[in-house]
Amino acid sequence: MGMPVFKTLGVLSTGIGNVTVAYPTAGNAPAANDIALLICESENQAISLSAAQGFVEVTNSPQSAGTAGVNPASRLAVFWKRCVGGDTNPTILDPGDHATGRIYLFTGVRTTGNPWNITAGGNDGGINDTSGVIPGATTTVADCLVVAVCTSSRNGNSTSEFSNWTNADLASLTERGDETNTVGLGGGHGLATGQKAGAGAYANTTVTLLNTSFKGAMSIALEGASVVTNFQTLSATSIGVATLARITTFARTLAATVIGVATLTPALLFSKAMSAVGVGVASLAKVPTYVVTLAPTAVGVAALSTVTTFAR
Repeated sequence: MGMPVFKTLGVLSTGIGNVTVAYPTAGNAPAANDIALLICESENQAISLSAAQGFVEVTNSPQSAGTAGVNPASRLAVFWKRCVGGDTNPTILDPGDHATGRIYLFTGVRTTGNPWNITAGGNDGGINDTSGVIPGATTTVADCLVVAVCTSSRNGNSTSEFSNWTNADLASLTERGDETNTVGLGGGHGLATGQKAGAGAYANTTVTLLNTSFKGAMSIALEGASVVTNFQTLSATSIGVATLARITTFARTLAATVIGVATLTPALLFSKAMSAVGVGVASLAKVPTYVVTLAPTAVGVAALSTVTTFAR
């Protein structure tokens, strides 16, 4: 498998009443087999889709805390879809006070069934404070991209509500989205991704909020797509087919009366190519090799003699 990759995110869509959430556009538009996660937030009021357009709620969604419709209550709901290209924007059904939604796209995720290996959810113990805790889980396969998300009920326009995302079990933990707004009683969410290369447990992810809030939180371990390796089969007629080529080399010959004075003489060597139908079958061929034989009565005076060796 390969590690899934965060691709891009759309704008934060907000409103009172039904809210249509826009996909990323232009060069970041969804492509076939991209996984879209739709992150929704409300003032802890029920969240559903009036026009799902193929989105289905993720296991362990929703998560919430606080009194519904009363600030700073908060609810998180997450939906997913395997894109086909040219996908239609989904619509959140009016939950009451307000709704926010944003679509995140991921590539390299498994292409059949649910895109996650494991999910986990919680509400930070139902505490109204600035410390967010996103539950961990245990993956059963390697190469999972863990998506950690936490909501806030902050009634303010901000893109810096969340900071200090921490999880020692996840590599390259990076914030991908962070935005709150003032529609209705206000709210939004933050989202980060981290890599879990080996199968096994990953601990809770912690995050710091700028303002106190009740929270909904989830982690979703997206599973990587299977890697298919294709092997090329070579036809028998294209294996080892070659012709004989002449290779010219030079040997150094010493003159008998002048040590170290030499001339270059060409020696011809031939390489034998294997035919397709006889791969590994070879016959012995003689290769003449010349060596220097010293006459015992004249040091340095030598004559060349032929020694026949065989090469396969």
